[in-house]
Amino acid sequence: SSIVGMGRMDTDMLPEIGERCVDMAFQTTADALAIEFQGGEPTANWDTLTHIVDYAQQVNLQHKKSLAFSLVTNFSLMTDERMEWLIEERVQVCTSLDGPEDLHNAIRTYKDGNSHELVTYWIRRFNERYAEIGLDRNLYRVEALPTITRASLTRARDIVDQYVSLGCRALFLRKLDPYGFAAQSHVKLGYSMDDFLRFYEEALDYI
Repeated sequence: SSIVGMGRMDTDMLPEIGERCVDMAFQTTADALAIEFQGGEPTANWDTLTHIVDYAQQVNLQHKKSLAFSLVTNFSLMTDERMEWLIEERVQVCTSLDGPEDLHNAIRTYKDGNSHELVTYWIRRFNERYAEIGLDRNLYRVEALPTITRASLTRARDIVDQYVSLGCRALFLRKLDPYGFAAQSHVKLGYSMDDFLRFYEEALDYI
């Protein structure tokens, strides 16, 4: 997919297109259905996101499937009001966290602030709210995924420590994919499979 600026409204999904996607998804014969919101940043199109959740729940009154929602977000547009809505509607949340502050901020630069500070704040805030309202923390917790770049290869222990400090229970150490936008950055951020396997072994031993 292409990356465009926030001013490009023509790339945003319209609510009626969202409804058509939901209708198509419900054609599955499976008893369970998960709808995941990805981007770009899905919360930049908040009205459509909330409409799709509401519409899918209405459609499911007829189909009676096990219906789940998840959101992949960088938290840049998160507010307390949006957090409360996501929790109320049981939309699971996933984000990106590349490790300690210097490592994370090196490739996730925000014009208006500190990306690492923002992400770790909202991870803690969501998890605190899950606990406050008595949700099962085995089911409700913010999941995070790191992007493993060349700079990550010497920081296996630091990455693990960062995830443990936030109470994360899973760490998905995935090799950088040289596709799409990532292909443009692969010369600067990429590495060999041998380099990755040495990093993976060190991280796994430490875990």
